[in-house]
Amino acid sequence: MQLYTLNQEIELFEVLVDNEDQKIVHIHLLADKEIKRHKSDFLVTVIVVSGEIAFSNDEKTEILNPNTILTLERGEFHALKALKNSEIIVHQQKK
Repeated sequence: MQLYTLNQEIELFEVLVDNEDQKIVHIHLLADKEIKRHKSDFLVTVIVVSGEIAFSNDEKTEILNPNTILTLERGEFHALKALKNSEIIVHQQKK
């Protein structure tokens, strides 16, 4: 078992885990900040810790809050924008 604590002082992101099986990233976005359209080569799970995020793929936009979890397929293009000051956890499954 391994325990991780989120750093509340980060400016943008911190990598919590990065090994051959997975990568886990804690991202902090201030309101109106965006992460431009990109894709991941891995399966992705996004968990909102706090705030509100507009998360878009090429077909639609979903509003995420701490009661929602979003998944993405390998190679799926996406972008996000913080509607409020927000923190998210991004889990990338490499295998």
